[in-house]
Amino acid sequence: MRQTYLHIALGILLWIVFGYYWTIVVRQPLSPHTRVALVAVGSIVGGTVIFLYLWVLHNMRIARRKRRKSRPNTAFPPVADFLGRTFIATSDEELRRAPYIEVHVVETEDDTGLTAEHKIFRVADQLPG
Repeated sequence: MRQTYLHIALGILLWIVFGYYWTIVVRQPLSPHTRVALVAVGSIVGGTVIFLYLWVLHNMRIARRKRRKSRPNTAFPPVADFLGRTFIATSDEELRRAPYIEVHVVETEDDTGLTAEHKIFRVADQLPG
């Protein structure tokens, strides 16, 4: 708890120091180089805000026209994961009803000597451990 109060006090102190130094900077006269930098930074920030606003409007327009009525159709169960490992399961219905599922990655070798990884899904009675 003491550490939390120390962090809060340190944060407040640093914001006070930050504010003090900004007052020093703001009192300085603006040089032509500073004006150019402010215009450049302001233009970039303004352009980004406008771009993001237009992007959100674009996405909202797409969502209004093509609103999904249902979930996209996917084959269940999937055939392979994103690494290309094929899935082997005991039974789709058993897996859907199972409270726990064990997943094992195994390597197999075919007749030509090439190895392939597969994921095996089994119904488990309880959590491992």
